[in-house]
Amino acid sequence: MAFSLEAALVVPLVISTWIGCLNIAEPVYSKVWQTARVEVLAAGFRIENQHLYQTADFQYGSARTTAVQTSPQMVLEICSLFRDDFHLVSRNYLKANDQCAGNGADNQ
Repeated sequence: MAFSLEAALVVPLVISTWIGCLNIAEPVYSKVWQTARVEVLAAGFRIENQHLYQTADFQYGSARTTAVQTSPQMVLEICSLFRDDFHLVSRNYLKANDQCAGNGADNQ
């Protein structure tokens, strides 16, 4: 047999690495599974159209997370409302200033 010093060092190292990985595989698997389950619960969470945003706590086993969801339609409606109000107010303000400036010029 052609066992060398290199093989005598590498084989036990590889075997101990595999055993170490097998020892931590089950806890890692269970944590990943719990995290995936919580994400599935969070994905199924639907926001009601009455609110701009909504939070919910999800818990599965020892894993826990807080989800914040917004309503894109509500955000667009609010932005549109502010834009329309700004244009309405600025247009009326400019009209009022033009009328005041025109009346002042006619009186002089």
